[in-house]
Amino acid sequence: MYRLYSILLALVLSVGCFAQLTDQQNHLFSLFFNEALKNRLKGDYQKSVEMYVNCFKLDEKSAAVPYEIARILHLSNDLENANKFIDYALANDDSNNQFYIQEAVNIKLALNKFNETLPLLDKLIAADKNNVDTYLLGSSVATQMQNYPKALAYVDAIPSDLQAEDYVLPTKYDILMKMGEKKKAYKLINSRFKKHPKVAKYNFFMADYHFRTNKNVEGLGYLKYATDCEDGDIYNFDMASLMLKMDKTDSFKHYSMRGFSSPNIQSNVKYNKLISSLSNQNMLPKTVDTQNFYYSVLDTLVSQYPDEEQFYAVYAEYCTNNNNAEKAISLYESLYQNVGSMSVESWRDFLLKLSSFSKYDDLHNYSDIALKTYPDDPLILLLNGGYYITIQDYAKALPPLRKSYSVLSSMDTNNRLQSMKVAVMSELATSYYFVDSAKIAFFYFDEVLKVDPYNATVLNNYSYYLSLEGIELDKAETMARKANEIDPGNSTFLDTYAWVLYRKNNFTEALFIIERAMDSLKSDHDNYEIYDHYGDILFMNNNLEKALVYWKKSYEEHPTDSVKKKIEISEK
Repeated sequence: MYRLYSILLALVLSVGCFAQLTDQQNHLFSLFFNEALKNRLKGDYQKSVEMYVNCFKLDEKSAAVPYEIARILHLSNDLENANKFIDYALANDDSNNQFYIQEAVNIKLALNKFNETLPLLDKLIAADKNNVDTYLLGSSVATQMQNYPKALAYVDAIPSDLQAEDYVLPTKYDILMKMGEKKKAYKLINSRFKKHPKVAKYNFFMADYHFRTNKNVEGLGYLKYATDCEDGDIYNFDMASLMLKMDKTDSFKHYSMRGFSSPNIQSNVKYNKLISSLSNQNMLPKTVDTQNFYYSVLDTLVSQYPDEEQFYAVYAEYCTNNNNAEKAISLYESLYQNVGSMSVESWRDFLLKLSSFSKYDDLHNYSDIALKTYPDDPLILLLNGGYYITIQDYAKALPPLRKSYSVLSSMDTNNRLQSMKVAVMSELATSYYFVDSAKIAFFYFDEVLKVDPYNATVLNNYSYYLSLEGIELDKAETMARKANEIDPGNSTFLDTYAWVLYRKNNFTEALFIIERAMDSLKSDHDNYEIYDHYGDILFMNNNLEKALVYWKKSYEEHPTDSVKKKIEISEK
């Protein structure tokens, strides 16, 4: 993006300014500008910027062009250059366009350019005196600059009819405390407390004041009272944090559960507290049984909100991270039963877990259900096709896999989608091979290797299928060797390599390689094919007696007519 910026800046400085655009130039400007906008919305920022270059050639004084470029640079996290373009837009804008000013505020805040931000916020306030968020943002920026009088001035400038106490009181109180005006801060909150001593939020502010002035015993008393007030359930979370700092783990769990169990706290607030707590769980002392604590919290939330998907998703992820996939799967089943539908993200996670744990019947059932709601989701289609591959019904695997490939091909692929596309093409190659369409299968294998040349599984499978066809055996040998270099000691890959050598009549080297495969066999793996190949290679190396032993081992594990015939002929 830096190269594009340099080109544009040079263009801005060098292009002559048209005193007035002709009708033809206006028409071209509109065409380029609209095309740039379309490409930006599609995420093709490179093409979009190229179109804006054409706009600059026509009118270097346009404020809209540098504004749009600044937005693209901002999205690309090129903040310094975004800042230069938004400044250029503001310099060319005579109308104080609020969209331009707001974008400038966002960019300058991201760069911590607070001195440049405040004048822009003043312009926004002048344009809209009823936007409370702008005053509060100005106060926040001024506070970060430690310009506390300015911060206080922003709060006091909020029109009186818009001064809701829930944001004005805490903001003014915090600014006064940071200014060192503790007496004024205390007077501000104490006046409210005296009028409403049984209201939780005023007890909370009194607690905060005493904690910040090192009067912890008094602060603890106010905070505890706040949690016991009728409207004070939310402060249980603050009490829990305090108990944790004081190493009172039982009290920490007690107040946490009070907060998460309360019917008076909105579910979105609990969700945010939960995510924050989980993110910091490593900071909990060893005296807290972290896993059981969070299981209790999550059980409580799922029971309390049986229709809210967000809690199931977090619970399922927590279970997965703690090696409890069965529980994660049951949570998604419960969610579907309770709600009758799920978001595409939850369906994907659910189906991936079913696939990972070989629950193929459930994968078949639930992926069919998911496709009724999300018929064009490429991952769900891939998993649905993957089920048919596991049961070796390759003809039925092809329709969902082809559709998945078609959807992915129409999308702008990022790394995640590219990986998915590789998986789809790999499954398509396998399926086509087993429905007697080797030519199409090999096309998809080649497509995979163009984008993922070190995919060991594809290299192995492609090599093996070529050896079965008895074609391009040199290419097959090269791929088999490469697969074994990527994943050495893999018995399946070694077997493929040996079999390719066998098909090339290189029996001596084939024997050496397949014996390495035999050394790497896993007891929980189906080894009948390797035994069969070992027998064939032994036979071609004039060791009929040992070949017969391994053909028999292959037949015992997986009886086939071809192996039976070899045994019968050898025993005659």
